[in-house]
Amino acid sequence: MQHQTGIETVAASYAHSIEDWVACRDASNGQREVHRKGEVYLPRLGGQDADEYKAYLLRSTFLGAFGRTVEAFSGMIFRRDPVIKLPGKMEEWQKDVTGDGIDLVSFASMVVDESLITARSGILVDFPSTDGYGDLTIAEAERLKLVPFLRLYTAESIVNWRFGDLPNGGYGVVKVVLLEHVEEESVSNEFETVELRQYRVLDFHEGEYRQRIYRQDQKGATKRRTGVVDANREEKPTGETPNADSLYTGQKISGYHLYEVFPQIGGKRLNYLPFTFINVRTLTANVEKPPMLDLVNQNFQHYRISADYYHGLHYVGLPTPYITGVSADEAPTQIGPSQIWHLSNPESKVGYLQVDAAGFQSLREEMVAIEGRMAAMGARMLAPEKSGVEAAETLNIKSRGEHSTLSKISGTVSRGIEQALIIARDWMSTSGEVVFELNKDFVAATLTSGDITALLGAWQAGAISKEVLFDKLKQGEIIREDVEFEDHEEAIEEGAEDLAGMFGATEESQDQAGSRSPAGEQDEEALVDQEDPEGSE
Repeated sequence: MQHQTGIETVAASYAHSIEDWVACRDASNGQREVHRKGEVYLPRLGGQDADEYKAYLLRSTFLGAFGRTVEAFSGMIFRRDPVIKLPGKMEEWQKDVTGDGIDLVSFASMVVDESLITARSGILVDFPSTDGYGDLTIAEAERLKLVPFLRLYTAESIVNWRFGDLPNGGYGVVKVVLLEHVEEESVSNEFETVELRQYRVLDFHEGEYRQRIYRQDQKGATKRRTGVVDANREEKPTGETPNADSLYTGQKISGYHLYEVFPQIGGKRLNYLPFTFINVRTLTANVEKPPMLDLVNQNFQHYRISADYYHGLHYVGLPTPYITGVSADEAPTQIGPSQIWHLSNPESKVGYLQVDAAGFQSLREEMVAIEGRMAAMGARMLAPEKSGVEAAETLNIKSRGEHSTLSKISGTVSRGIEQALIIARDWMSTSGEVVFELNKDFVAATLTSGDITALLGAWQAGAISKEVLFDKLKQGEIIREDVEFEDHEEAIEEGAEDLAGMFGATEESQDQAGSRSPAGEQDEEALVDQEDPEGSE
């Protein structure tokens, strides 16, 4: 990565990791993006010109193993809805946490995808600009429907950070630099869109949280035609667009216009950065290795071998004719069933140059072997990180998931989103419990009829409580995840009353049945005697 200066400076660990992040991103996006990168992932063969390489590239196939693995693991986490508890004031807000229509669960799904792909993302809790309103009270902000929103930043967009002494004591992150891409109408052509780089700096000024926004001048921007959309790029700018009339400082630094703002809660400035780093295991600024980087590398190796394999098959399927013992003038120029070759030299020979197809067997075998390794690497995401020797057969999939990398991702993302929600709650000046917990039960484990019979028997024998029975039935997906024990018991009682009414089991009939109980007992004893005549001595 080229050395950068000023606002474009990146952290050392960012420069070290960006190549891996981009590779993981491209692999997740699939063949179109991989082909677009050309020689980055598929080197040109010696002697190939541009047209030959283009044909070589088009014949290659990128197997979307990594992308499908990401989708599968994300689906495992979200096969059950997250546990969400929010103050009443936030119930409606969770239907649109980004300000552009994305609900909380969908936002969480995006965060999980980032953890699976690059192992890194960040959430900024921001607030619409109140510039022009002055210092607003909480009531005034509510009346104007100004609410906080969440913004997700990918690993590639968190370009720099710094540690230092925090204003409220302790040591931690005191500066974060975020790279954004925004679009503006060209100043010279209203039908042309200009893409601008924008850096958002979160830091402290005299102990107070500040945002500085460096927006690229249009002279150095990339022009893009309106209506031409890159599917791998977010068209909507990340974060709020600065209000140029009020936030612009009048400064222009190295081709960037500088804007500045001090976000406030209830008219008071903050003494912390409302930004949360999310990795696989921690919520720190430290960079972690992408959890499936080895799988990605194998995916690209499979891609390169497939290119050679299909390149060779192309020539096997299209043999090249040859002829010897003739001059260049006498050599035929056409071939086919309607063409006759007249050769004056009786020793002339004709034939086809054809590659032996058996030579491609080793390539095919290696592709199959890589596919097997990729499957094993994906499965390893569900394997426990063992502290000692333990036989694999002693663990089932469900218990393994509790200590797996996927489980760590679920837990860390849960804590990160919960932390962001607490900041949003405080910004909305409300109180109450905030809970956000993603599912860690990744594989359905429905109980069999034998399992249910055994559980009921244990409960009837007094070996387990009714609450334990309920929990086991819930874990076995016999009872819905969102049903609580008290509600379940109430539903059973209501159902019993309805059933009693259906069969006319009124209090009167029950009294009558009670008056006949001695005779009933005698009849029952007689029935037993009939069934087991040897039972009496």
